[in-house]
Amino acid sequence: MHTGLFAADGNPLNLWDALAVRCEANPDFRARLQIRLAGKVDAAVTDAIRARGLGGNLVELGYLPHDETVREQCAADILLLPLRREPEYAKVLPGKIFEYLAARRPVLGIGQEDGAAAAILRDAAAGEMFDWDKTDELLAFLDADHPQTSGIEKYTRRALTARLAELL
Repeated sequence: MHTGLFAADGNPLNLWDALAVRCEANPDFRARLQIRLAGKVDAAVTDAIRARGLGGNLVELGYLPHDETVREQCAADILLLPLRREPEYAKVLPGKIFEYLAARRPVLGIGQEDGAAAAILRDAAAGEMFDWDKTDELLAFLDADHPQTSGIEKYTRRALTARLAELL
């Protein structure tokens, strides 16, 4: 599941490649796979998914009201957090990461493994960040059992606001 803006410069081609390989090797996986996209999605993303033979697994939900988006996030098996492929983006924390943490679902990040978002995913035990050229590791993540996230409390609005007040 991905929610929100899905820009072409964050298109995780390695993920689509890995999913295509898995679908080719495992018809049961293909039958169960749904790539659910809610929000504004660049055509390059959906074109890349279809080009890899995954069009039948693609569910384009379009724009949804926020409460429906949150329900979709909470119902997802895995939430996708693709970051832009720019060196400066290693320091960026997209707002989406906090919504994903609140959903308490495993987060599969594609981006800088040593960046700020990766550090939060590790610290919160909420998922993993993989570089854009990794595919085997992505498949291993998809195959793994993911326990309920346990370290997100310090990233809630209440906790972050209290920390900011402390600093001020």
